[in-house]
Amino acid sequence: MDIEILYRPSYSLGKITLESGEEVRVEGGSMVSMSDGIDLETGATGGLWRSLSRSMFGGETFFQNTCRAPSGGGTVWVSPALPGDLLALDLRRESMMVQSGSYVASAMGIEVETKWSGAKTFFASEGLIMLRASGAGEMVVSSYGAIHEMELGPDEKYTVDTGHLVAFS
Repeated sequence: MDIEILYRPSYSLGKITLESGEEVRVEGGSMVSMSDGIDLETGATGGLWRSLSRSMFGGETFFQNTCRAPSGGGTVWVSPALPGDLLALDLRRESMMVQSGSYVASAMGIEVETKWSGAKTFFASEGLIMLRASGAGEMVVSSYGAIHEMELGPDEKYTVDTGHLVAFS
């Protein structure tokens, strides 16, 4: 799977190129278009309870789409729900916390579940529930507005208001 983000930082469009038989999971409402021959299946990913939890508490849709490329490969185009930016992240058998509503698409090796974000965000009236993405593969996240990626050193700390946070590990 190859991900290319176009037209950053606003009205971004993600081009996901799949090889023969390769699959990508796409959040409901995020797929813009797909090439001929892509097999599209819609279902409750992870079962009834996980899908219900993700949709009720995580700000995501109950149903997700699985796009499978035909023998010659194919392309799936995705966009954020609101005008804004997209970012491709590469998870390498690790976990990443994602703001609810920011998940767009991921490789099939990534599992997304809801996670309580703590009392501080509860009392600040911010994102009460976040998503935990874990596994290996690429993932696309979105924001309302531009995404500014920061990489911190081992002992470095930085404060970001949870209303402006997209993802962190």
